[in-house]
Amino acid sequence: MPVCTICLDARRTEIDNDLMAGGTLIPTAAKYGLSKSAMGRHRTNCLAPRVAAAAAAVRPQAPIIQANKRAKAIAAGTATPTPSEALGLADLLSMMQRSLHRLDSAAEKAATDGAVGALTAASAQLHKGIETIAKLAGIGAQQPPDPANTATIIINLPSTSSLPSSAHTIDAAPIHSDKPLISIVGRATPENVTGDDVVDVEESGPSSVRRPAVQTGSLLARLPQPAPPTNAGVRDLVVPGFRVG
Repeated sequence: MPVCTICLDARRTEIDNDLMAGGTLIPTAAKYGLSKSAMGRHRTNCLAPRVAAAAAAVRPQAPIIQANKRAKAIAAGTATPTPSEALGLADLLSMMQRSLHRLDSAAEKAATDGAVGALTAASAQLHKGIETIAKLAGIGAQQPPDPANTATIIINLPSTSSLPSSAHTIDAAPIHSDKPLISIVGRATPENVTGDDVVDVEESGPSSVRRPAVQTGSLLARLPQPAPPTNAGVRDLVVPGFRVG
């Protein structure tokens, strides 16, 4: 196959950029003082295979690049991590590390095949991924709760001499990591609880909040424990939207 004169031209990079930007043969050939036929052969026989090889090498990296962008946005503070991302930072770092291994393999293959474009793209993403991992490593897994994604639940407990009337606040960690933290406030209000009545529960907070499950055992264990009541008690704790156990 004859040697391509355009590939030997010192302006080949500029010519390729113009052709890849959509330049047509006649104007591009005239711009560089070259023949239309030589330009056409170069575009078909030289440029097109290189572009196809680079696209094939980069295409499997699309999910990796997307994950890299998401992680970079979180690390830069321009995106707020979801509760599951915040609680699962170790998983995010692990995913980024696997992505780096794949990018490293892609870069090595591109270098072996002589695909300069694919090698450049993979190397750039590899360097950005390393920087992102370094930033993510400095972010704590526990993020401060979002006030707009927090619910307050007021539980009226039976009043006894050993249970103060002041409110008791308990931060209850959700059982499911993709649901928000909540605050539980226990307040002694004897007028609302008598005999075997079920504890009265009031909810406040955004209606769109997905309520996490709360175990009553850990809740009651952390409240000041009253003496066994003689005329008032809690038989069940019923909270709409919560699993009771």
